[in-house]
Amino acid sequence: MGDIFGFGGRSVGRSQKRQQKGADLEMMMSVNFEEAIFGTEKEVSLKKNIECDRCKGQGAEPGTDIKTCSTCGGQGVVNQVQRTILGHVKVQQACPDCHGEGKTYTHKCKKCSGKGVVKDKVKLKVKIPAGIKDGQSIRLSGQGEAAPKGGVNGDLYIVVRVESHSFFTREGDNIRSTEYIDIKQAILGDTIKISTVDGKVSLKIPEGTQSSTVFRLKGKGAYGLNSRVRGDHL
Repeated sequence: MGDIFGFGGRSVGRSQKRQQKGADLEMMMSVNFEEAIFGTEKEVSLKKNIECDRCKGQGAEPGTDIKTCSTCGGQGVVNQVQRTILGHVKVQQACPDCHGEGKTYTHKCKKCSGKGVVKDKVKLKVKIPAGIKDGQSIRLSGQGEAAPKGGVNGDLYIVVRVESHSFFTREGDNIRSTEYIDIKQAILGDTIKISTVDGKVSLKIPEGTQSSTVFRLKGKGAYGLNSRVRGDHL
């Protein structure tokens, strides 16, 4: 509640002018299996509202006057009194003359038509952290739509899609693969070369190994997100 009127009414609303916020954006990005494990940097291209470079987001043609709105005194809001069952209530609404900006100008910017923003194609570099999983998103603060006339930019959310691998699957922070050996190797034992995301490594097969036996290679799995600790390769 605001200040009490002298005639017994009440005041509601905000005394500060409204600050606009640009829209948040979302886009998809595909990475391969290894890029998701070790992290990478990608460049994305998108079309969005950016600040008008001609008027610097002000909306006025350069060189013309920008004046404080005489209707609201630069506050961006005006007071109106409404009659309710609770009595007379003072309500603050966006100024009808400046539309909440607190300022007026005689000549609109020729490039943006007074909006302060224009649609354009931009390129951004995005760091994909090691260990990211399919469906997780990355938030880029302030990289969404530009807000007109001094407002706060929105955010950009990158939803990551991890492509499947022909040989590896991921289970949490562990990586799983399957190797085939013959009966002689299973009975007598052997040392074989297997593929991991780090390259080929040697794996000792003990004598009498049974089918579906799982061997664990410590620290050869995926990184935990925002961690340097790795899972295992199974």
